[in-house]
Amino acid sequence: MKYIVSLILFFCVPIVSFAQQSIKGKVIDIVSKEPLSYTSIAVPNSSTGTMTNADGEFELRLKENQSEIQISYIGYLDTLVAINAVEPYYVIALKAYEYELSEIIVNPLSPLEYIKEALMKHPALIPAKTFNTRSFFAAKSSLQNDNSGSYKLDEAVFNTYFSDYANDTLKEDSQLLLHRYTENGTFTSILEENKRIQKAKKKNSASNNSNEEGDMEEEEFSFSFNDLTDSGPAATLRKAKSLTTLDFFDSEYFKKFNYTFGEQTYYQGRELIKINFSNKRKVEQSFYNGSIFLDYNDLAIVAVKYNQKAKIPGYINFLLKTVIGFSLDQLDMDVTIRNQFIDKWYPKEVIFDLDLTIKQKGALEVISIAQILNIEEIEIENPRMIPNDMIFKNELEYEEQIFPLDKITWDKVNVIELK
Repeated sequence: MKYIVSLILFFCVPIVSFAQQSIKGKVIDIVSKEPLSYTSIAVPNSSTGTMTNADGEFELRLKENQSEIQISYIGYLDTLVAINAVEPYYVIALKAYEYELSEIIVNPLSPLEYIKEALMKHPALIPAKTFNTRSFFAAKSSLQNDNSGSYKLDEAVFNTYFSDYANDTLKEDSQLLLHRYTENGTFTSILEENKRIQKAKKKNSASNNSNEEGDMEEEEFSFSFNDLTDSGPAATLRKAKSLTTLDFFDSEYFKKFNYTFGEQTYYQGRELIKINFSNKRKVEQSFYNGSIFLDYNDLAIVAVKYNQKAKIPGYINFLLKTVIGFSLDQLDMDVTIRNQFIDKWYPKEVIFDLDLTIKQKGALEVISIAQILNIEEIEIENPRMIPNDMIFKNELEYEEQIFPLDKITWDKVNVIELK
């Protein structure tokens, strides 16, 4: 909730070798046959991978000599699948992780004590060296009003240089490699119809024209859903990097949360300690409900999943009404952050789904913003800094900032569809 103030001023036969190929598939529960959303699909002993979409479907582009994939989902046994060079589609059924009572881990510490120990160990478990990542990012904005069914979709591929992963206040530099934009239907939000916003845009346009003639200085004005929700690629990367700064990890708020052990679970060959949490009283104007997953052996933070509901403070809405002319009724956000182990624990995926309810003169609408960031490749041996003139700036248009690398094209990217 700390970002709300910025609302004003977010898946058979193995073969030895075959050429690069693309495979598709679907991951389901072996009993219910229901699809498993956002399942991890990875090539063993590499950082190549993707994840399923909301319908359990995936597409993965394999490199030469890659002949197996590992399917992992929290709470299910891993499945290793051999890739057949002539088989284009795979339906993969995962079995839920089961255990006998005698196998339950006896926890000598309380849930909160485990969290405190995990936080203490965290700096030693994450990379201290610089590294590069190549990631697929998608952001889809849709409306729940008279124009339901309309949406805007940005898809992008980024190269990011992590200079100090332990420093959660340091913004890492990214280079935009690919971008494409899709718009379906008439996407008209009451925000975009807001007369004050339109007036400011016109004023800005006139100012720009005058500035070209040397008559006056440029006055900047911009309006973006990313500004409203702390979304966008930079903010999504920040959610992964700043994992331990989330409110339920903050010692200042420990007394406001209930922490309880969940069932013993499993992910990517590792037994996990599951700790459920919810707050007893509001924390930064928010109520949380979620789970923390810790590696049983080293207490690394493997994943967090949570829902955050927030009522916007009155003083924020007063300022919003005064300056822009609308108010925010409530915020409802689901977030999943997962890490991956290579030599240390690196970021892997961020899934972000937010509903923002807006009021203006009696009109009510819900803006839904879904975002996915999936790290496809990690370069540890020879990381490269991003040249200053290629650093992506969130406030500028995507199309103005594309600096492609050789051989990186859309037909080689593991695209994840947003529902």
